[in-house]
Amino acid sequence: MAETKPLTRRESKKKSTREKLYRAGLRLIRKRGYDAVTIADITEAAGTAKGTFFNYFHTKADIIAAWYETASLPAPEVKIDNLSDALDLAVYKPFEALLSEPELLAAKFTHENDNRSIARAEAEVDRRMFEILEAALRQEEARKGPYPVGASDLASLIVAILTGAAREWRLGGQKEPLSDTVRRRLDSLFTLLDKARLT
Repeated sequence: MAETKPLTRRESKKKSTREKLYRAGLRLIRKRGYDAVTIADITEAAGTAKGTFFNYFHTKADIIAAWYETASLPAPEVKIDNLSDALDLAVYKPFEALLSEPELLAAKFTHENDNRSIARAEAEVDRRMFEILEAALRQEEARKGPYPVGASDLASLIVAILTGAAREWRLGGQKEPLSDTVRRRLDSLFTLLDKARLT
């Protein structure tokens, strides 16, 4: 593993300032709602000058994008050894984390079509989730034998199931909690795959 180069004092200060703005923004949005919070409110709460905000974020929605990406992915240092861990850490726990933050999630949905940072965060989350699932599915195949479809196609299918379920839930087309829908659909998929393995 490559050694991590220590941050310079300037880099450390920049990182700290960004973190203060990010945390202040989340705290205020959780408390007051996205639309009621201004950039001036965020910089005041963070103890920085108003102009400082734009050195780290282009818009207030960029804070939501950063939250979405952080909440949706396991930390890079988290070790994922099997498919069960991959589903738990890259699918189920992130869904629960996102759903536990209704103010932030509502802001993400509101601005996902007009904010590039949110669109980039969504693409990055889908890409990383695909990578995690594909690697876990390949490990699973090495242990139990091949799936009827390749690991890459199967990982893409799982990501599509997740994004489709989230879209349905957002549009109000589901009667059950989103996390229950996701678990049920993935359980059904793996039941079908296990049956196909036996034939």
